[in-house]
Amino acid sequence: GELGGLGIYASGFFSYRPAEMFAINAQASYFSASASATSGSTTTSTSVNVFLIPVTGSLLLGGLNHKFEALGGVLIVAGSGSVSGSGTSSAFSGSGVLPAIGVGYRYQPHDGGFFFRATGYYILATSSGASSLGWAGLTFGYAFGG
Repeated sequence: GELGGLGIYASGFFSYRPAEMFAINAQASYFSASASATSGSTTTSTSVNVFLIPVTGSLLLGGLNHKFEALGGVLIVAGSGSVSGSGTSSAFSGSGVLPAIGVGYRYQPHDGGFFFRATGYYILATSSGASSLGWAGLTFGYAFGG
């Protein structure tokens, strides 16, 4: 799994290396949050659910086990939520695709074993007024030998 990274919080991580210098990566992350506030006799509540699916391709340069990794791909985002209070309520949902790039270090034993990645990511804003986001992630897992 990955902590931080393109899954933002924590995510399941899958990487397939069809060639020594190339990897195809996919992740999945879900999180939800809710809050409420009361003022006098009025309570306002809100909730949000977000599902993230990063899909990237990696160029791997270096030795047999230790690699410099440069990656690019997309972050697929889907979300929904609701707000209620004062006798009214509203629901919302949406989805989008954001371009993402990253660079980092990958330790992946050629014959299989403990797998580690430290990666810096940059999620690119695609709409006017939106901010791009720099982020980091640590990946741990097991690599099967090929």
